[in-house]
Amino acid sequence: MSLLLRGGLIITQDEKRRLVSGDLLVEDGRIVAVGEADRTADEVIDCSGCAVLPGFINLHHHVANTLLRGVADDMPLEEMLPKAAAIDAKLTRRDVQIGALLGCVEMIRSGTTSFHDLFYWEDEIARAVRESGMRGFLSWVTLDEAFTTQHGSPVKNADAFVAKQKGDPLVTPSVGVQGVYSASEETYTKAKEIGERRDVRLHTHLSETRGEVEAHREKTGLRPVEWLEKIGFLGERVTAAHCVWVTMNEVRALARCGTSVAHCPVSNMKLASGGVAPVPEMIEEGVVVGLGTDSPISNNGMDVFADMKVAALLHKATRWDARVMSAQTVLDLATIQAARALHVEQEIGSIELGKRADLAVVSLKGAHTTPFYPETVIRHLVYSGRGSDVQATIVDGQILPVLGPLVVAGVAVESDVALRHMNVRDSKKLSPEKREALAPEIEKVATWELLVIPAEEIDMMRAEMSLNDFEAKLFAQLIERLHPETAYVDAADVDEIEFKRRVQRELRFAVEVVSQHNADELFPVVSAASILAKVRRDREMRAIEAEIGDTIGSGYSSDPDTITFLEKWIKKNGTLPPHTRTSWDTARRLLAESRNRKLDEFGGR
Repeated sequence: MSLLLRGGLIITQDEKRRLVSGDLLVEDGRIVAVGEADRTADEVIDCSGCAVLPGFINLHHHVANTLLRGVADDMPLEEMLPKAAAIDAKLTRRDVQIGALLGCVEMIRSGTTSFHDLFYWEDEIARAVRESGMRGFLSWVTLDEAFTTQHGSPVKNADAFVAKQKGDPLVTPSVGVQGVYSASEETYTKAKEIGERRDVRLHTHLSETRGEVEAHREKTGLRPVEWLEKIGFLGERVTAAHCVWVTMNEVRALARCGTSVAHCPVSNMKLASGGVAPVPEMIEEGVVVGLGTDSPISNNGMDVFADMKVAALLHKATRWDARVMSAQTVLDLATIQAARALHVEQEIGSIELGKRADLAVVSLKGAHTTPFYPETVIRHLVYSGRGSDVQATIVDGQILPVLGPLVVAGVAVESDVALRHMNVRDSKKLSPEKREALAPEIEKVATWELLVIPAEEIDMMRAEMSLNDFEAKLFAQLIERLHPETAYVDAADVDEIEFKRRVQRELRFAVEVVSQHNADELFPVVSAASILAKVRRDREMRAIEAEIGDTIGSGYSSDPDTITFLEKWIKKNGTLPPHTRTSWDTARRLLAESRNRKLDEFGGR
């Protein structure tokens, strides 16, 4: 699979921080050309008027806490933590997965391609990561059993999580420690032992508030950084979040040990931590620093653009120095420096040949970014950019899902013997679990393509043509990509021959088209395509469900759950919800009925 980003302004973030006008070519998930591409690709994105930059890496997060957004505003950390813990204790695994998926959707939409998480039930968060398609560096949090709401031993839970998840292309497991206020020397030592034995990273909160530092000094005679260095926990495996209340000696200790730091300025300001992390001094001493949003409880958003601006302005204001923490510096914190903090800078964090294609395409056409010139583009991104400017987010060369309900798939094989052995069938006759199990097996033995069409695009196309004509166009696009000798299609028209002619009229080369009703029952290759399409559509619907925060069913008009959801939404909001095909008769009818009911109720008074 290849992808060409054509005609953008490429913010490489390479060693020389080059800006390159031109094309970016991706093949099999890796960057193969920057500036000039001498060939086309399977998919092309027009990036004129856009910046193409490395996807953001959120270095400290608690993504499942998306569900707790707004519950602890305007209170200090010492009050927020017990309130959040009380709610955490009631969360189910399903809650954690939904919260994580919603957070992934928010991050994807604003250009974040990777995040570094600290939570329990990270296996559920891993599921959300896979469904969304972004990268997760996931740390199962450990703490003393006297303080935990986890079932069983947090240390054993973390060890089991790491053992199970290692080797996943999108999920990188690690071990977390909550902080010195809830973890003893024994817990820190056990966490470090797992990290060394499993060869994974460590992630902890450190010196976030003055109260934390003073309480620990009273207890041990040492400040937290000093104590962690003494017990041998600090090291190159460790990323420490916050480090607000640290002395210069402690900064030098972090540098000496090779410990990286996640700077979370918005969270620290909102919780009134009472200080500002000495990031300029950390950088000068050689500490690798990245940028984190922290939890949705204490931020409340995940838009790295907003956090970059705050990071720059906070240090300028408190230092009385407009030159400190330049736009380039904070962009580094959100990209290449965050990658270095996680020791993955050879793979992600910058746009260079051979690296993984984790990218964000950002429009510079808005009123708030006009005018822009190459020499001002970094400053525009940091001081004027918004997450809503992101036009596409790409991980491993794959454009991450744009939420929408219509998915069309094509599958090509030399022989359908392997598909027959899998016993592929019409996807509607298979359970979701069976479809999920079959999909990766199909992908191994076939060449395949998918088209995902957002609801708003369907509505626009239906204003110009019938749904059958639109589907014929989509089928033709897939046939063009796969270029088979014979194409089997599930006829979307009552007249199979007429639908075949519609498809052929859209094709630019001669191919035999077999158009039949119920083709997904008759031909294994069509069955396989229906399975891939249904699996992708199910994931799209779950993401929409997570975004909306309500049960929405399958999205089909025959589903009572979907109709109930639409009726409830319309009654409450007076309009159709996002992602609805407003051109559908069902949607129009429900909206009209709702308005009629309101008129009747008004007249009855």
